[in-house]
Amino acid sequence: MKQLKFLLMFIFSCTLLTMCAACSETLSLAVEDGIDVQNDTFIPRDYSIVETGIIDADFQYIYADAAQLSEISPVIVIGTVVDIRYSDKEARPTILEDVEINTILRGGLCEGDVITVEEFGGYIRLSTYVEKYGNEKIPFNYDDNDQIEYGLIGGAPKPNIGDEYVFFLTESDIFPGAYNIVGTFMGKYMVNDGTVERFCPSGEMLYTYGTQVTGCKKDDTLSKLIEVVEATPFNEALYKTRF
Repeated sequence: MKQLKFLLMFIFSCTLLTMCAACSETLSLAVEDGIDVQNDTFIPRDYSIVETGIIDADFQYIYADAAQLSEISPVIVIGTVVDIRYSDKEARPTILEDVEINTILRGGLCEGDVITVEEFGGYIRLSTYVEKYGNEKIPFNYDDNDQIEYGLIGGAPKPNIGDEYVFFLTESDIFPGAYNIVGTFMGKYMVNDGTVERFCPSGEMLYTYGTQVTGCKKDDTLSKLIEVVEATPFNEALYKTRF
C-alpha cells in the first residue's frame, strides 16, 4: 500500500503543479452549442485492476465551507449525474461526469443543460503512466496492455449515475468545454432529501503546504447552503490570483 500511495502521490503532485500554474483569461464559462468534450476515455472493465489505493494530497488552498467556495467559484449549479466516463489524458486519472443541471445558482448556463464535470481521481492505465513518466516509479511488474490502477483523493467515494450534487465549478484546463470542481472533493456537496453533505477524509488531514488543517465543515441543509451562496458574491480579483 505504501508503494501505491507513493506512486499515486507522484501523479497528483505533477498534476497539482500544472493546475496551480494555469491562469484563466476569461470568466465566461458558458458552453457553446455543439461543443463535444474531447477526452481519451476508456472502459475500466476492459482492464485488470492491479492496485487500488488512496491518493494523499497537499492542497495549496483549503475551502473550509460553502462561503469560501462561493467566493472563488464563477459557476455554481445543482445537478444530477447522468453518465460517467474515465480518462487518463496526460497521465492524469480523471472521472468525467455528465451532469444535467437542475438549478442554476451562478453562471451562464440553463436548467436542463448537460455539462461535463472533471474530477481528479479514478483509473490510470499503466501504459499511459509509463509513456509520460517512465517505469522507475512502478514498484511491481506489469503488462502494459491490460492493467490499470485506481485511486481517489483521501478515499473519496466514486460518483454514481443518479447522484445529485451542488457543484462549485471553474473551467477545465485539460478538457476544453468541460468544468473542473474547485478544490476537488471540497467543491462537491451531495444532495439527499433536502440535506447536503460534503465528503471529509476519515482520520485524514488536509494540508496547506505543510500547515495541518482539519477536515471540512459540513452544511446541514440545501436551503442553508443556497442562502450562503446568495450572500457571498463572486470575488473576481481573488479568482484571478488562483486560476
